[in-house]
Amino acid sequence: MLYRVYDLPESLRTKLKARRTKAAATTCQIVQAALAESLPKVVDALKQTGFSFDGEATRPARIPMTDACVRELKNASKETGIPVSRLLLACLALTCDGEE
Repeated sequence: MLYRVYDLPESLRTKLKARRTKAAATTCQIVQAALAESLPKVVDALKQTGFSFDGEATRPARIPMTDACVRELKNASKETGIPVSRLLLACLALTCDGEE
C-alpha cells in the first residue's frame, strides 16, 4: 500500500466521506472504483482535446508569450488543476492539428 498526498477541495472531501460511509468502503476502495469507472472516460476526453502524445519524444522549445498569455494559462490552470505546460501543449496540438 502506498500513500500519496493530494490537495482536495473541501467539497470533494465531503463527497468522498459520504461515498465511503454509504458504501461502507475504505478510501482505497473508493479510489479503485473511481479509477475503474472514470479514468478511461477522462483519458478519452483528454485525448479528444489534444492531451495525447503517446510517449512521443520531446525536446525543449523556447516559446515567446505575452504577459496576457501567461496570465490566461495560469487562470485556466487554477480553474482546471491542469499544469500550465500541459494546457499549452493541448492548445498548440488542437490549433496545429493537421499541419505538417
